[in-house]
Amino acid sequence: MIKIILGILLFAIATAIIYAWGYVNSQRNSQKLQYKFKNLVKNKIIAILKNNNKVERKKLESAIEGLEVKGGFFSGISYKVTDPEKILESILYELERKNIIKIIAIERKVIKYKFLSKSLL
Repeated sequence: MIKIILGILLFAIATAIIYAWGYVNSQRNSQKLQYKFKNLVKNKIIAILKNNNKVERKKLESAIEGLEVKGGFFSGISYKVTDPEKILESILYELERKNIIKIIAIERKVIKYKFLSKSLL
């Protein structure tokens, strides 16, 4: 009788531990996916700026539009660029603040960017 109760108790403890691990892991998955999404967009922007001497903001917007990052196979979470203006604004600000890129011209709402240094990445 004691073996049965002990078995049930150990099974309940093991189930609770596995449930807690899965819950914490699912919370971290969303954060990891956001980080992965931001890095994907940032790397795409840097690659374009490395290949071209001067790049207009509109070209960067069209390049990142539609980029997508998906979570694990059963998570169902995915991030996709639907509004490239907002995402581009925050990432370009971050890259400019870290002196990775530089605004070189602002003419009639046309903003051009230039890649500065490879050593800062």
